[in-house]
Amino acid sequence: MSQVGSSSPDRAHTLPDGRTLAWCEYGPPDGLPVVYFHGIPGSRIDGRITAGAISAAGLRLIAPDRPDFGKSSLETGKRSHGGWARDVESLADRLGVERFAIVAYSAGGPYALAACIALAERLTSATIVSGAAPAEMPGYRKGVGPTNRVMLPLAARAPWLGRFLVGQALVMARKRPERFAKNANRDFSAPADRKVLDEELREELPELFLESGRGGPAGIVEDFAVWGRPSGLDLNRISTPIRLFHGEDDRSVPCAHSRWIASRIPSAGLTTWPGVGHLHTPVRWAEVYAAVE
Repeated sequence: MSQVGSSSPDRAHTLPDGRTLAWCEYGPPDGLPVVYFHGIPGSRIDGRITAGAISAAGLRLIAPDRPDFGKSSLETGKRSHGGWARDVESLADRLGVERFAIVAYSAGGPYALAACIALAERLTSATIVSGAAPAEMPGYRKGVGPTNRVMLPLAARAPWLGRFLVGQALVMARKRPERFAKNANRDFSAPADRKVLDEELREELPELFLESGRGGPAGIVEDFAVWGRPSGLDLNRISTPIRLFHGEDDRSVPCAHSRWIASRIPSAGLTTWPGVGHLHTPVRWAEVYAAVE
């Protein structure tokens, strides 16, 4: 049975610069507030994948789209990890949420680290699952999955070509969803990931990807560019409690990324899962959410 449920109603917030930030909520409205940072691709509707685990943990998960993902507006110029922290702070102010936790997945990891610096007084904790390290990690592209390996340099050197390739993938997801879902095997080659795809996610992949690129390919490509640029983050400034979870057989974002982060942040603790890839079952997500504080 698929773990993907229905999405919550879309909501919108007008940021100080006039952009629209779209988000959804999952879990009890009086639960512990948690802001979810999606990966690449990703969007606000990703929260529905783990909606059951979110509710069981008593969390109020606030899942916004980053700029030009889903229904959020394009942010002109070069985006930054720190810029996203300001957007999150504005949304928290709008919701009247003074203190909150973060859960970040995959390429949402560096954004979470930036928020730990910029929003230190407002965060109770940060949990990063299968997280990417910022570009300051030596050899950060080594061992990443095929799409990451291609898109990271293209986003920096030939973004027009990156947008073309992502645009072609969006067309395939729309017109030939079964082929698109089958092609996911290239990025998720670990046996554990194939199992999660077949039992939980494969049928949902086209819809999730199409929502991520609702406004076109530019937001996805720019997010790769943000990941590939030096982040400028001073990890020594982080004192927020951080929990890192990573599969040891992750072939999309290798476990070395979380090990590198943990080695540089004294407040970070790392849990590794033997035989686990980049995708996760409801049981593992329940473990993640149970650790949020």
